[in-house]
Amino acid sequence: MHGVFPEGTSAVISGSQALNFMSRLPPDPTSDLDIFMDFDSLSQIGEYLITADYHFKRRNRYNDPYKKFDAKVEEICEDEDKIEAYSHGKRILDVIDFHKTRYEGEDVVTKLKIQLIVLAVDPTRFILSRFHSTAVMNIITPHKAVSLFPMATFHRRNSYVANMIGTAEGVAAWKAKYTTRGFKVIEGFSEPFPTDFSAQDSIL
Repeated sequence: MHGVFPEGTSAVISGSQALNFMSRLPPDPTSDLDIFMDFDSLSQIGEYLITADYHFKRRNRYNDPYKKFDAKVEEICEDEDKIEAYSHGKRILDVIDFHKTRYEGEDVVTKLKIQLIVLAVDPTRFILSRFHSTAVMNIITPHKAVSLFPMATFHRRNSYVANMIGTAEGVAAWKAKYTTRGFKVIEGFSEPFPTDFSAQDSIL
């Protein structure tokens, strides 16, 4: 994961690709790489990706990729009312897609996609309060990889439900997704908490 984004920002990698990385599995080329950040980090990270030949796709009057992206940053960061409102509900301000195609000769080898999830709050707070279950509560920074529930996730393959936000179809879909990946999805537990639910052994 080194080199995906610069140091000195709030950004963290999380989601399926972080889970694969910490499971010692190769990256899944069919899955997006999700980077969570507060809005103040958006400009720096987006420009970094553009210099790495990722393309931000948005229709506006600019052909230059930097000007095109700067227009999007301005749209997000100048809406102070939305930022204030969304900071209380820990909601997503915007999701921005970057794409990169790798070639060998004239043949496409891989198509890569990075999603920047732009937040009005600290990314770690968002992950703890909004992620559906403990198996995906893992974060990667330029220097550290942290699993909040390593015993449950990597040793016992348990994923404890943290919230049920979303439609019934959406909840059923993520439960099926992680069951297929070998996790036991557990909900409705109470004290005393299971021994593997402790976060004190988080991997650093």
